[in-house]
Amino acid sequence: MEHPYLFFVKLFELIGLGHFAHSYPYIVYSWVVMIILIVLGFLASKSVSLVPTKVQNVMEIIVSALEEFTIDITGEEGRWLFPFSGRFFFIFLPATS
Repeated sequence: MEHPYLFFVKLFELIGLGHFAHSYPYIVYSWVVMIILIVLGFLASKSVSLVPTKVQNVMEIIVSALEEFTIDITGEEGRWLFPFSGRFFFIFLPATS
């Protein structure tokens, strides 16, 4: 079985952290996902207005999809679980793919 080419692992090799990146590639990719979400959240909240921007629309689609997913599984009485499940969705998504 052929191993995939991991771009960010190679990038970490260039800055001298190759051993860590090869041992824990899922942590490296979790960091990448966290950075992307932080940047998107910052861009979406920078200019919040009644007329949403493109980035704000994308973030609203992601959040509403996660909320609908949580409500479909748990029912209306499980709405309080949404923030908890949203955090775990973004934490464990890179590790499972």
